[in-house]
Amino acid sequence: MIWKIVRTIFMLPILGFIAITASSCTQLGLNYASLEVDNKIAGLPALEARSVSDWETREAPELRALFEEHVFGPVPV
Repeated sequence: MIWKIVRTIFMLPILGFIAITASSCTQLGLNYASLEVDNKIAGLPALEARSVSDWETREAPELRALFEEHVFGPVPV
């Protein structure tokens, strides 16, 4: 009987800490980006491919060249 009381006394600070910590968390459902797109700029570079073959022959090499130049460096072969 005494051990249940002692255990409860030791558990109270832990439960209080968990309750305080959990109450300061942000709920993910409340964080959202604005859904209005009229005032935002278009993504760059704009992709103009209309088919897979158009993408493979024209757009993909251009995009790869931009990544090589600005981000990663040459792609190993």
